[in-house]
Amino acid sequence: MRAFFTENRNLIIAGCISAFLIAGSGFFLYKSIERNTLALNDLQEISGKLTRIESTTPSPTAENLSDRHSQKEDAKNALEHLTADLKALDLPVQELTPPEFQKTLNERAQSLAKLAESYGILIPPNFYLNFDRYSKSVPKPEVTPLLGRQLQVATLLSEMLFRTGPTELKTFERTEFDLERDPSVTAKEATTGKDKDKAKDKEKEKAKPKTEPQKPLLTGQSFKLQFVTRPANLREFINSLASQKTCLLVTRSLKVENEKQKGPAKRGPEGEGLLAAGAAPTPNALGGSPTENVQGIPSAPAADVGQFIVGDEKIEVTIRVELVSFLEELAKRP
Repeated sequence: MRAFFTENRNLIIAGCISAFLIAGSGFFLYKSIERNTLALNDLQEISGKLTRIESTTPSPTAENLSDRHSQKEDAKNALEHLTADLKALDLPVQELTPPEFQKTLNERAQSLAKLAESYGILIPPNFYLNFDRYSKSVPKPEVTPLLGRQLQVATLLSEMLFRTGPTELKTFERTEFDLERDPSVTAKEATTGKDKDKAKDKEKEKAKPKTEPQKPLLTGQSFKLQFVTRPANLREFINSLASQKTCLLVTRSLKVENEKQKGPAKRGPEGEGLLAAGAAPTPNALGGSPTENVQGIPSAPAADVGQFIVGDEKIEVTIRVELVSFLEELAKRP
């Protein structure tokens, strides 16, 4: 027997180790199955609770009703406070006569022209904030107060823009009121629009219950500006729009384009590499300045080599800003 163990010692050791490993694997497999079973039981229990919660309706107890009424009142009070804070930013519509509006318009136009000139900003000729028709004729009395408030906002936008130092103001547009337009043109456009979908509108009107249209909570007046500036100046203008407290202005759209659509050339017209911003000039073959010829006489640098500094290029910006108001206003042209 002793000889058998001696001769098969390695085989016996390997068998013991294998048996131990098989036993350990079986133990871990058993534990894994047990944990998996417990996890499935927990999942089924939670799923059952969730199904019962989703399929049941809370009982209308006095406590539940009290909580719902309390939440409703809290939401109502929060909305009222927010509305009050926003209404505080509303610009009042002041009574203004047509001659007074025309006088104010001329004064504002002259003041903005002087401001633009002091900052070296190029503006359109006869810049009247898109109120050009009223530079020589007075507006209708019924729309004059609204035009006065619109002029106040247009002046505010122009002053904020000019103080950020743009290079050029290309266009300034505003939303026109329907009362400003020719009644015959308005009636013609309305008739044309109705004729296109007349049959569909009749079907829709028959299907809809007759109810009075709900008045909108908010009204808006849009202003569109197109100007040339630098990225840092644009950021300053956007920040000034958000931080001003005169009225509630919302940026609806912003389009930015590089003034130069193509990047700088990598090499000059004669094959010389363009100098990077801040790089030292390379001496010529004789050790002199690159602007000196062989005889040492200064020569003019190549005129075709352009200058382009990344980060300092100009951009063309088109932005639409909207004046949001809670005041009831007359219908406006969208």
